[in-house]
Amino acid sequence: STNLNAGVSRLQLIQNTDGGWSWWGTHETSDPYISAYVLFGLLRAQAISTSVSPDVVLRAVMYLQEIQVEVTPNTVGADLDNATFIQFVLSQAGSTDEEVANALYNARDRMSPASLALLASILKTINPAEPRVNELVSNLETSAIRTASSAHWETQSENVLRRGSPVYTTSIVMYALAQLDPANQVIIEAVRYLIANRNVNGLWNMGHENAWAMIALNEAMVGLGDLRSDFSFNASLNGNPLTGGDVNGIQLTPLKANVPLEFLSTNTPNLLTIQREDGLGRLFYNVVLKVNRPVQDVQPINAGMGIERTYCRAERDAKTCTPLSALKLAPDQLVTAHLTLTLPHDAYNVMVEDHIPAGTEVLNRNLKTSQLGVD
Repeated sequence: STNLNAGVSRLQLIQNTDGGWSWWGTHETSDPYISAYVLFGLLRAQAISTSVSPDVVLRAVMYLQEIQVEVTPNTVGADLDNATFIQFVLSQAGSTDEEVANALYNARDRMSPASLALLASILKTINPAEPRVNELVSNLETSAIRTASSAHWETQSENVLRRGSPVYTTSIVMYALAQLDPANQVIIEAVRYLIANRNVNGLWNMGHENAWAMIALNEAMVGLGDLRSDFSFNASLNGNPLTGGDVNGIQLTPLKANVPLEFLSTNTPNLLTIQREDGLGRLFYNVVLKVNRPVQDVQPINAGMGIERTYCRAERDAKTCTPLSALKLAPDQLVTAHLTLTLPHDAYNVMVEDHIPAGTEVLNRNLKTSQLGVD
């Protein structure tokens, strides 16, 4: 509460005279996106009874209304995304412009998935029975990039400015869908995507993305009823009790159970049974099988990635590489290794390691500690 009040006071203090905010405080030109983002935060704070000056909100609304770009057939996707977010925040402030909303809808083919989700929210605010909302939700559902266990959305490259990473885009879509259609299965899949793509600190990237991811996950919990969870569960392996418990509200500490490999049958299927009693909320679980195998028996796993390696004579033009099948190395012979990694979609936490061929060493021309060969 103390941090919230201090943050709100600070934001009100550094509001520019035109009613907007800049990225780095006062005495700079106001930025439309960050101004809308700050107003969105103030409105959320106001919704939980935090004291926010009505004059600050009014001036911010007037600024956003004045700088709103005109939507035409020539408006590029990045500008449409900016205009949609601004109009979304204005709708949260009770200042929806139906004419602008209709113009944005007519330009929806050039918008990112995040903007389509926010547009659906805008239209829902104007008319709770608006049929175009269901159309946009359906389009988002079918356009999701799915794997066996998750779903996410990506912003097309021509729309990416300071926003547009898969985490940001997925968070915005999930935030809107959790309010528009909380029972939609794609929300659960998006939750798995965000949870699986955290870094070692349990977050995602910069503060801006972290904030949106947490806002989206919280909205999903509200929509799914997980904040009011109340049920019992138990798990068994091959008929033997494994773990169990009661969930009341949010269970923040996960339960873990480990089974030694020798307890598993090698000749018959092993049955993991998870039972969940009736009640509100969802049970999330993660099952991992760790097996060490002789390296000669391990086959490459194709999880949608492809990697190709070629060796060639070192050329001044890095793009020139005629693959070699054999080469007699001399002490000063330079060879370049080209690795090509092909991914079906953007991915996080990917590391490629290629071993140095026998009889060679890595030549790093940036190091000045030894002779580096002749150019």
